[in-house]
Amino acid sequence: MAQSKAGRSVREANGPARSEPVQVRVQPVPMFRRRDRWWLAAVVVAAVLPYLDSLQGAFVFDDFGLVTQNPYAAPGMPLLAWFTRPSTSGSLYRPLTMVSYGLNALLSPNPLSYHLMNVALHALAALAAFSLARSLLRSTPAAGVAALLFAVHPVHTEPVANIAGRAEVLAGLFSLLALACFARATDAAAGKWLWSVASLAAFAAGLLSKESAFATIALVALVSMWIERAHLLTFVRRVLPYVALGVAFVALRWLAVGAVTLAEQPPFIDNPLAHVGLLARLATALVVLGDYGSVLAVPLRLSADDSFNQVPVVHSLADPRLVGTTAVILALALALGAARRRMPVLPFAALFFVFAIALTSNVCFPIGTIKAERMLYLPSFSWCLACGWLLRRWTGRVLGERALVVALVLLGLAARTWVRNADWRDSYTLFTKTVATSPGSARAHANVAAVHGAAGDLDFASDHFRAALEIYPEFGPALVGLAQVSALRGARQDAIHWYSEAIRLDPANLEPYVRLGELLLQAGDARRAEEVYHAGLARLPNHPLLLLGVASFTGPARRPLPCERLPCARRSEPGSAAGHCPAGPGTSARDPGPLTRLPAGRALLLAGLFSLLALACFARATDAAAGKWLWSVASLAAFAAGLLSKESAFATIALVALVSMWIERAHLLTVVRRVLPYVALGVAFVALRWLAVGAITLAEQPPFIDNPLAHVGLLARLATALVVLGDYGSVLAVPLRLSADDSFNQVPVVHSLADPRLVGTTAVILALALALGAARRRMPVLPFAALFFVFAIALTSNVCFPIGTIKAERMLYLPSFSWCLACGWLLRRWTGRVLGERALVVALVLLGLAARTWVRNADWRDSYTLFTKTVATSPGSARAHANVAAVHGAAGDLDFASDHFRAALEIYPEFGPALVGLAQVSALRGARQDAIHWYSEAIRLDPANLEPYVRLGELLLQAGDARRAEEVYQAGLTRVPNHPLLLLGVASSLALQGDRSRANDFLARVEANPALPPDIARRAQVLRREIQGP
Repeated sequence: MAQSKAGRSVREANGPARSEPVQVRVQPVPMFRRRDRWWLAAVVVAAVLPYLDSLQGAFVFDDFGLVTQNPYAAPGMPLLAWFTRPSTSGSLYRPLTMVSYGLNALLSPNPLSYHLMNVALHALAALAAFSLARSLLRSTPAAGVAALLFAVHPVHTEPVANIAGRAEVLAGLFSLLALACFARATDAAAGKWLWSVASLAAFAAGLLSKESAFATIALVALVSMWIERAHLLTFVRRVLPYVALGVAFVALRWLAVGAVTLAEQPPFIDNPLAHVGLLARLATALVVLGDYGSVLAVPLRLSADDSFNQVPVVHSLADPRLVGTTAVILALALALGAARRRMPVLPFAALFFVFAIALTSNVCFPIGTIKAERMLYLPSFSWCLACGWLLRRWTGRVLGERALVVALVLLGLAARTWVRNADWRDSYTLFTKTVATSPGSARAHANVAAVHGAAGDLDFASDHFRAALEIYPEFGPALVGLAQVSALRGARQDAIHWYSEAIRLDPANLEPYVRLGELLLQAGDARRAEEVYHAGLARLPNHPLLLLGVASFTGPARRPLPCERLPCARRSEPGSAAGHCPAGPGTSARDPGPLTRLPAGRALLLAGLFSLLALACFARATDAAAGKWLWSVASLAAFAAGLLSKESAFATIALVALVSMWIERAHLLTVVRRVLPYVALGVAFVALRWLAVGAITLAEQPPFIDNPLAHVGLLARLATALVVLGDYGSVLAVPLRLSADDSFNQVPVVHSLADPRLVGTTAVILALALALGAARRRMPVLPFAALFFVFAIALTSNVCFPIGTIKAERMLYLPSFSWCLACGWLLRRWTGRVLGERALVVALVLLGLAARTWVRNADWRDSYTLFTKTVATSPGSARAHANVAAVHGAAGDLDFASDHFRAALEIYPEFGPALVGLAQVSALRGARQDAIHWYSEAIRLDPANLEPYVRLGELLLQAGDARRAEEVYQAGLTRVPNHPLLLLGVASSLALQGDRSRANDFLARVEANPALPPDIARRAQVLRREIQGP
């Protein structure tokens, strides 16, 4: 038998015995195999889901100079012109990126189409990272983990969420694709030339996307050495075609731009390393490389601006930053050298990072910026590769608790990415966040001053323009901004001084010439204005506004140019166009949620009902011997109903995964397969919500009074959210103190790690975690219930992103099931199977809880009862005091109302409703001047609230001050131009001043409103009769 097997083996090895030739059809090795489909699906989902929040973003920062105001990024250019001209007015050459922008503009000028393409390109880059990692690591799970890390890493938010960052995404995508195809060409038994041609084509596309893709040449050599282990001549032969293509690109760039690198030095504010000596540049670049490594490892501090002087230049070898960074790098080098045989992937990953970052690190030559997170898009693959290999080696082949740790790490990174995306929503949000993370950057201060100034906050704008000048006294945009603020305040001489300084320090910027000429004309100094205009024309002889300024001297003085927006000193690369930032945050109402007509608490009740129903049907589908698809469809339908009830039902996705792991005890891929339909349904809901509401989460930040965590830093928000989670746990365990209002300052924000509340809550949570870990085998229900609570509360806990409130008991409707589940299991285990005294104790507990519920229900009988009870349980809440003051004031108790309105202002001095309430109380008491004072304060502190304008105008009309009343009404109309009560107030003011013609005009605007309320229509008719007279 052994001989027959051996003979058969020889015959099989030698081939068939027939004389005719055998036809062998060789297929090229595919980049992706069928058995990889689940990994590929997971990578795509991981690359898309964290960036859904970015789809609602507007054009921000560099988007104006590189996209919307860039003629080279607009459709309609001849095809050849894309590749034979610069990509901006300077020396950037990125034709393929500009073509992609042109295609977006052709499809839709809306930012959504640009963001969709960025996310799609990022997903493709993650797939290319998976293919390359699999070729390098020879392990599909390790490659999958590396690609998932690449897909969710928060450092990619700047190139993906920022439309102007597409050049980095395209260059990274094509570089990874070129390396993946090169690796396949090296491994393939046949079809090598196809993979080689594909690799060269991808490399060419990367070069045409951004010049930094030139680093692919060195990376090709590195990958070749890793895979082939051949001698040096083989490496040279592999790299030569890429070198030839790189040389051809350099020649093409030189013909199009006239320069090989930058045509001129970048501004000092963008990259001071271009203006210092070689040693200082290299030393600072080394420190920046250390910063890059730390942000890859711990991506907590992420900033859109690290320009001067956020990263001070290293001028001494004894600089602590240089010494520390050098010591860390040397220690890492020694450790990697010692581990090169046991862990060869780690030295390879380190070299990959060095080669990938070399051209954008200011080491070889100065680039347009000293430091930018977007530069890490391609180099971050090295970190993901090393971590993927280490995590796979740590978890082993059996999925279990260690694999769960990996999943939690991925979820944490994805959550950080989601939170970071919100910073890129609009210029106002981005610059406000940036100045908090980069307080040493002059440009960050100038940018936040510009958007706040455009929103009308001139004091804030002035302070930050001056802060920018303290950091960099020669910063032109800050000087121009200060000049415009001075002009808006009526300080003409200060404005002239700042414009003159801006011209002296930055004579190439023409805007100060135009603005200064306008101011001098208004001051009657025509001769000096002419000199300013001619000085500007010496720079640009055909500038239309300067020519118009010179021509205006022979005629009447022209009207000044509108100064509606302050200049935005945005970060730019050399040669990018200048422009303005859009105005501050919009005036749209807060996002009400999908079911706005339901009573306030019913949305959470429905969401909890349908989430529990979805989980119950899913559990039945898992257990059922037949009819699985019916239960699955019912579960998905219930999940959809929950989403349409309230967005917090999105947490059902994580709960489905948890229930699947609990019931089936299956490996991770099975759990992923179970969850994918729910993920798809969730993505569809997010898209539907965006189409209906125009936003994925809140359309704008909630007011500070409702949720101060939306206005503080990440660490303070997470620390306070942890304390709130502890409060939620205590109220579930002992529901004695129940309150309808826990807004500011009932739950003070945690600003210190030594805060006793944080220390105590952390200690309790750690103790519980250790106890649950120790009891996980004897009492497995308890860890499951704890995880259920965490997953159910995650989206409404302010951990992932700020929501509309800092704390609310209604958020516990679904999470409370976890406490009930654990208590039910513990009580059943304690009572045993025989009913007796212990079962009586359980019954008494239930009766006690029911009695507490009955008593609590009485608090919600009416507003008077509710607010009176709430201020007793939440004495630290400003809103609670204002609410109880309102209901007592309506009942005629003006002293009580006044006291509690003042108590609200003691807690939160800028609380608009309390100021309006005090004004109304003063008016009812006949203290007109006090009422005018409080209404004026309310307008100053909350200019978006229109009620104080109307009330103050009415008081001023009663006092006979029609001119001031008109000014107040007009100020309100600048917020909402067609507000009927404000228009009616202006008409009344003008009528009292005797200007019947203008009064009729405003009255006509009121009457033109087709949806005019009846009471306002009657008031308009009365005013019309008074104007017309008898």
